[in-house]
Amino acid sequence: MVVAQQDMLIPWEMIPRCPKCDAPMEVNKRKAEVGMVEDSAFHAQLQRYNAFLEQHQDDKVLYLEIGIGYTTPQFVKHPFQRMTRKNENALYMTMNKKAYRIPNSIQERTIHLTEDISTLITAALRNDSTTKNNNIGETEDVLNRTD
Repeated sequence: MVVAQQDMLIPWEMIPRCPKCDAPMEVNKRKAEVGMVEDSAFHAQLQRYNAFLEQHQDDKVLYLEIGIGYTTPQFVKHPFQRMTRKNENALYMTMNKKAYRIPNSIQERTIHLTEDISTLITAALRNDSTTKNNNIGETEDVLNRTD
């Protein structure tokens, strides 16, 4: 297949086909309208995740979004923003080099960090918590924030 590749494409006839319906196979990725391969373990984990979210829906919560873009915002970005909007005790933090639109209703409770994620995580592990908060435009103790 690699040998036959030309201009980052492979010949159509080399794409694997479904043995049941002969449809061309696709990369296993999540799509809102189709879903993805979801076995019983996936559904059990999803049930636990949803129960956790419901149990803590009014608590002090940090919705931490790391490297999420706008390819599939319906799976992480939009739910986190919606839960932040509904819970006045919630804080929404996004680590992403790109700045995406933040709804007005949660801007005051949003921290947007644009530094390299590995730098931020390394600083967190060292407990070197002073980092630039690009949403507010000043330096503050983001990782130890208490409000």
